[in-house]
Amino acid sequence: MNGRFFRIIATWLASLLFLISLGNAWAHGEPKITVTPEVVAPGGNLEVRGESLTENGEITISLQGALFVTTLGTATGDAEGDFIINFIIPPETPGGTYLVRALGADGKTASAQITVTEPPPTPTPEAAATVSVSATPEAEAHPEPSAAEHQIPRSRSTGEWALILLGLGLSAGVGLFLVRTRD
Repeated sequence: MNGRFFRIIATWLASLLFLISLGNAWAHGEPKITVTPEVVAPGGNLEVRGESLTENGEITISLQGALFVTTLGTATGDAEGDFIINFIIPPETPGGTYLVRALGADGKTASAQITVTEPPPTPTPEAAATVSVSATPEAEAHPEPSAAEHQIPRSRSTGEWALILLGLGLSAGVGLFLVRTRD
């Protein structure tokens, strides 16, 4: 009986290792973008890197905020749907939190969050003589709320699925073992 139990455990461990090895094959499938820098001023440069979007096709990149939406431009995905492109944040962009969204011609989409800083005020000659600077820690500690869309990732990684399947398998194996020992 003990030998059989250990064979069941060994089978499940081998299955787990197999599922983990599949993770590398599945990892490239999800579209994603990364942006650099994550905090940028209006008129500043933004690098957008995309992975697994539209293969050999057009990808539209947009900047989406609560009160300001604009198309930054387009990129062309390579054979794997990857791209790297630079954009200038429009000078009229108000400060706040934005999503940089990539939408491929085939409907694949990915987004990343950035913060656009407020442009510094242009001092007038009269105001320059009376400018005073003060900073309060409370103002810096609490970012201004925005109506920007927040996305909650609901997908599970390969490792999480492997652990779920391992748990289910071990539960089934223990259940079968206990049922067989009662007979």
